[in-house]
Amino acid sequence: SLWERFRDHLTDPRKPKVKRHQLASLLTLMALAVCAGCKGPHAMAEFAASLNHGQRRQLRCRPRPNTRRQCDVASERTIRRMLAVINVEELKEVLVAWMAQEDPQPVQVIHLDGKGVKNADPAPAVEKPAAVEIEIPADLQKPKADKALTLVNFVTHGQRLIDQIAVPANTNEEAAVALHLPKMDLRARCVTADAA
Repeated sequence: SLWERFRDHLTDPRKPKVKRHQLASLLTLMALAVCAGCKGPHAMAEFAASLNHGQRRQLRCRPRPNTRRQCDVASERTIRRMLAVINVEELKEVLVAWMAQEDPQPVQVIHLDGKGVKNADPAPAVEKPAAVEIEIPADLQKPKADKALTLVNFVTHGQRLIDQIAVPANTNEEAAVALHLPKMDLRARCVTADAA
């Protein structure tokens, strides 16, 4: 169902000439690699290469020319290129919808969990909207990390992703969350966070 979700709800950002692998197959393979503990494009490519041809067919990988029932998988370079061009907001929305489909139980508790992403540039600084008041004083909204992207995940106890935001470079997790909470439907939900 994840492959179908990717196929039906994501826009392929690649030029037609460079579409050697189907978008849905490539992203499903990357998702499986992450679930298997892979932490970067190199590890994802090694994971992909370790799959047997039956597994590759299940992922609808590209049939290898002039062979019978054999399939090719994406290289590390292809994975890196995909990570650079994919629309991350669109991808997040597809994953959130898929997880909700797989776990339709009403959400009662949401936990906020901030994570720094190594080797990723910080999110660009943004101008805070004047209409939204934040109870956090300006001197406590100083950036905590200026070298890496920080993401705040809104997850359930079972690790179902509800939402995710990138923390702008000119602020910190607490202020970014305070600006984002009014955009969420939190009725009848308990929200917890780490002691910050």
